[in-house]
Amino acid sequence: MEFEEARVPTPGQHYRPETSADTQFNQRTVPAAFVPVVGYGVMASFAPYEIGVNLWSFVALLALPAASGLILHSIGSAISVHRRATRAFILNFVLFVIYGLVSMSIIHDRIQESTTGFGAFPAMLLAAAGYGLIAAVVAGFVASLPVHHHAEQGY
Repeated sequence: MEFEEARVPTPGQHYRPETSADTQFNQRTVPAAFVPVVGYGVMASFAPYEIGVNLWSFVALLALPAASGLILHSIGSAISVHRRATRAFILNFVLFVIYGLVSMSIIHDRIQESTTGFGAFPAMLLAAAGYGLIAAVVAGFVASLPVHHHAEQGY
């Protein structure tokens, strides 16, 4: 009867269990969602006109989706470009639509009484989806950028 030899890390080497590329990709989805959730959570407390439309559009439509896409891009060539781009696109679209609806609802309640019903909801949903599409395209583009390999550094 033979026993497998236990894998003992050499001194100075940290033990990390082997994981598949799919597992690592799924693990990257959490921080890729966390960055926009925190960013949009902070931005929801401000109206776009309070912080400036230019700054709002840069942060909401470029910086946060690009950071999210970059986190998914960091998995490298182990996952196909299509899967990285699709995950970034869907994730950022959903997060921005939720943020857009919450933010516009807050602004709507500041302007009008909250008991006016759902009359503005279709317009808010359309606007949130339109801006969400822009954020999703940015995230998908960044996630699909080519992966550069550096032979001199071994990766």
